[in-house]
Amino acid sequence: MEKKFMITLDQIKELDIKVQKALNLISSLREENNSLKAKLGKYQKRIEEMETLITEFKNDQDEIEQGIMNALAKLDQLEEDITIDEASEEKETEEPEETEEEIEEPEKQDGSTSELDIF
Repeated sequence: MEKKFMITLDQIKELDIKVQKALNLISSLREENNSLKAKLGKYQKRIEEMETLITEFKNDQDEIEQGIMNALAKLDQLEEDITIDEASEEKETEEPEETEEEIEEPEKQDGSTSELDIF
């Protein structure tokens, strides 16, 4: 005996309902997918903007560091120059300067008089 399957109207209605639910789900998932793609595009654009800002900040930071290093080098050079100037001034003050009396004394010790000496 062969069984014949007859599709009933109720089965067709159930199948139609299931197909309609599947189509609704697919439509909903497509909308969600499009929405997520749009968000992803916005986030990727924002990431690129942030990466650009980071690069700019790094470049600015490098310039600032270089400026600070140059300023420190100039301060070091200035400090060295001041130290050298102070050292040379100390040497000058350590060497006694000859006074007028000391300059005249060697002439008197010789016993000779200078041409300008009238008395």
